[in-house]
Amino acid sequence: MPSPSSKRLAGKTAIITGASSGIGRAIARRFAEEGAKVVVADVTEEPLEGGEPTRRLIENAGGDAVFKKPTFPCGRRWTRWSRIPFRVMGAWT
Repeated sequence: MPSPSSKRLAGKTAIITGASSGIGRAIARRFAEEGAKVVVADVTEEPLEGGEPTRRLIENAGGDAVFKKPTFPCGRRWTRWSRIPFRVMGAWT
């Protein structure tokens, strides 16, 4: 059983790609539980597990999240996020 959230990511922002479902969604929820502001980045907007439903789930649990549909190729468009401490990009399909 995991210990209660320590809010060890409070004041930090995380961009989680593929965050609308599966592992990406679980990562986004956990980061939010730990106090991070989460950018739910996914091309999937509104299925049962989608970007907006994931954002609402995080906010309803008391977290802070926004949904962004990324444009591809990411390259230079994501460089403005270079000071973001966490960018989880392992959820690409």
